Amino acid sequence: MLETMKLAQAKKLGTQGFTRTLDFDLAKLVEEVGELAIEVQINQGRLPQSKGGDDGIVGEAVDVVNVALDIAFLAMAQTGDLTVEQMAETLRHISARKLARWEKKVSLLESNNN
Repeated sequence: MLETMKLAQAKKLGTQGFTRTLDFDLAKLVEEVGELAIEVQINQGRLPQSKGGDDGIVGEAVDVVNVALDIAFLAMAQTGDLTVEQMAETLRHISARKLARWEKKVSLLESNNN
């Protein structure tokens, strides 16, 4: 659902303009990851609450996901005229494969730690 909403928004915004480039979005992604890192440090007691924003860890994680999905949209848009549904299906297919790999890695790490 989130990926479809974001892809529809990205398609509406298009691929033309100063802010509609992979390098611009990559810079924004790094910025958002930095903001997420600050919120995690606040949560862990390493930074004062005053250094954070209003959204906390969850809000910053959503910002990271939004920018990452925009990067995926821009990359897919370069390869052809895909519909939002086709793009969403591509993301779901790749996500399922990546999630399965992640689960295996976590299980292996957990079993090695016990």
